Amino acid sequence: MTKVCQYCGKEIILNPHRSKLELLKRRYCSHQCASMAKRKENPSRTAIIARARKYRKPFCEECGGTSRLAIHHIDGDEKNNSLENLKTLCCSCHIKSHTKTDPNWERHYCIVCGNPVHANGYCTKHYKRVKKSGSPFKLKDSHGKEITMEE
Repeated sequence: MTKVCQYCGKEIILNPHRSKLELLKRRYCSHQCASMAKRKENPSRTAIIARARKYRKPFCEECGGTSRLAIHHIDGDEKNNSLENLKTLCCSCHIKSHTKTDPNWERHYCIVCGNPVHANGYCTKHYKRVKKSGSPFKLKDSHGKEITMEE
């Protein structure tokens, strides 16, 4: 008595130490086939993120950062979790990659760091620097001397 896996089509091999009743109950050849067959066609956003997270690298592929990592889908399709479509990015690089495709991204995110805009195209930190010293990269110390910050 033989049976075929409902997911992959392989023949299900009966364990000789188990009963024939086991073969009647089994529908899949392995646990992996069973879990793949039970996946929903339209998974929730949380499930999509969890599936992609297992491919996340320990560093950002753009800047090399190691904190606040996220998975970026290159083609924009969250359901396409092929390795060629996934890229590990830190939150800052992830926001920048999405804003490059939006023609009005400057209205939403800082032009220096990619954080949400406070005013005039800058986040709160860079807006304060522009207001105080005229440049998002310059600061004034307590004595009024300008210090140039590189980002």
